[in-house]
Amino acid sequence: MYLGLHLLSDFLYVIKCYPKWLDKNRGKEFLIFSSVIVSLYVFGYVSARITSYNSYDIIVNKPNIDLKVAVIADLHLGNHMVSGERLVKIAKKVNEYNPDLVLFLGDQFDYYKSPVDFASYEQGFKEFNAKLGKFAVVGNHEYYGDSFFLISSKLHDLGIFTLRDRKKAFDNFEIISRDDKIMETAKSLKGFNVDNNKLSIVLSHRPDKIRIDEAVNEKIDLMISGHTHGGQVFPLNLIIKYGFGLRSKKIEDTNLFISSGVGGFYPLIRLFTDSEVAFLNIKSN
Repeated sequence: MYLGLHLLSDFLYVIKCYPKWLDKNRGKEFLIFSSVIVSLYVFGYVSARITSYNSYDIIVNKPNIDLKVAVIADLHLGNHMVSGERLVKIAKKVNEYNPDLVLFLGDQFDYYKSPVDFASYEQGFKEFNAKLGKFAVVGNHEYYGDSFFLISSKLHDLGIFTLRDRKKAFDNFEIISRDDKIMETAKSLKGFNVDNNKLSIVLSHRPDKIRIDEAVNEKIDLMISGHTHGGQVFPLNLIIKYGFGLRSKKIEDTNLFISSGVGGFYPLIRLFTDSEVAFLNIKSN
């Protein structure tokens, strides 16, 4: 890190933006930059553990639609960013919203290094209530460590049903889940026979361009994704294409919603991005 700071200092000197007083105080230079880095890390550590509950109104071109949907993306349980106690608090707050649906948008667990103590999170998952059901889709982390079947089985026992390349139909809307693109067997959207007379909601953990284009071409009403963490740390939140700045956007007839998610990946901090649970109020125009 010290070498990196000196390289930055030398660069600033070359472009004549280097403060002269720092040039005479190299020891202070290290102290100042180190203090900034430590302060940002502490700020990011705390920010990552404060949950924001953000409400969004989404207007669709289908009649008689009035849905309340709670979206919980990228919990990454097991990497100590979201504890079992925090998950219980999130569930209770979601229940106050009184949602019709609770949707978990993939990367529920983080098996990147070692198996997760699922028992620590059972109470939290049990707490969630929804009038029409609780559903989960598959993210890339569900496939790390061959953990997909274990996770889906555990969630099923707690009343949360994993939809993997499946369509779930309701009276006036349908949910279409997309398997993560890490699986070469994932179906194309055309294979789901979308009923355009109903409100169509596509759940895809990753908001990659191919899947967005498919949703637009099939005239999907709403596509919901996560994965990006909203960039997670500055300045990635400013430059990531499908991140913080495009969380709620409409492309032709398709609403695109990308949540910045609750948890995150290493480093386990957030800088100037929300650790969010999203409340989607979906209504007819």
